[in-house]
Amino acid sequence: MNDENFGKYLQKKLHMLDRSQEWLYRRSKISTGSCQRWSNGQEPSLGAFLRVCKVIANQEQRSLLEVIEEYLEKQ
Repeated sequence: MNDENFGKYLQKKLHMLDRSQEWLYRRSKISTGSCQRWSNGQEPSLGAFLRVCKVIANQEQRSLLEVIEEYLEKQ
C-alpha cells in the first residue's frame, strides 16, 4: 500500500503523458484550483474524479475501469 493521494497520482500521470494541468483543465472542465487542492491532500468529488479518469483513459486509449483500478491499486 503506497498511500498516494489523488493529487500525487495525477501529477505523476500528467508527467508520464507529457501533459500540463492546463491541458487537463480544458479536457475535463474542472476548475483551475482543483489540481492544487488535490495536490494538498483534498480528495476530488466523485464527478470530478470520474471526469479526470475518463480524460486519462481516452489519452492512453484504455478503459475508464483500467484507469480507476490503476489508481486504487496505489492506495
